[in-house]
Amino acid sequence: MKALLYKDLRMLMKKGKMYFGFTVIFALFGVINMEENVFFFSLLSSLYLSMAVLTLLGLEEQAKWNSYGVLLPVSRKIQTAEKYMLSAAGLLSGILINLIFNFIGGTNGSVLQELLPVILIVGLLFPAFQLPLIYRFGIGKAKLGYLFLAGLAIAAVAVSTRITGENSAAWRIVLSGEVLWGGAAVSFWLFLVSMVFSMNICEKKFC
Repeated sequence: MKALLYKDLRMLMKKGKMYFGFTVIFALFGVINMEENVFFFSLLSSLYLSMAVLTLLGLEEQAKWNSYGVLLPVSRKIQTAEKYMLSAAGLLSGILINLIFNFIGGTNGSVLQELLPVILIVGLLFPAFQLPLIYRFGIGKAKLGYLFLAGLAIAAVAVSTRITGENSAAWRIVLSGEVLWGGAAVSFWLFLVSMVFSMNICEKKFC
C-alpha cells in the first residue's frame, strides 16, 4: 500500500502540479472574495485535489498499468481501495488548505464551516459515482456517463426549485444544518459502498 501511494504521489508531482496550483488559487480567491462567490471558490478548491485521482487513472490506462498491476504482490482490491483513499485524502487536504488560508487571511471561518457539509457531500459523491464507472467502462466512457448523471441531478434540482421556489419551506428544511450533515454521513457510507463495489469489479475483471 505504501509503495502504491508513493507511486501515485510521484506521478502527481510530475503530471498533476496544476491540481495543487488551482487549489491554492481558488482558496485564495475564496478569502479575497469572502462576501461574493465564497461557495464557488471554497467548493472548487476543496474538490480539485480529490479529482486528481482521475488523472492518475487516465495515465495508468494509457500506460497499460493493469498488465503490470496483476504481477504485484498486492491484490487488485487493495490497488482499487488505494485510489479511494487518495481521493479522500485529496478532499481533506483541500479543506485543510482552505482553513489555512482563512486563518492567514484573518477571515471568519464560520462561513466555511457552514459550507463544510456541502463540500463533503459533493466531494464524496463525486468519486462514489465516477470511480465505479471508470473501473467498469474505462475513463473515456465513464466521463460521458458521469456528465449524463450530473446533468440529470442538476436538472432535477432546477425543476424542483422552479416548482417549489428558492425560499420555500421545503428548501429551508433541505438546506438546514441537520439535514446537510445527515447528507454528508449518507455520502460517506455511499463512498464506502462504492469502494467495495469497485473492488469487486476489478477482482472479476483482472483476476
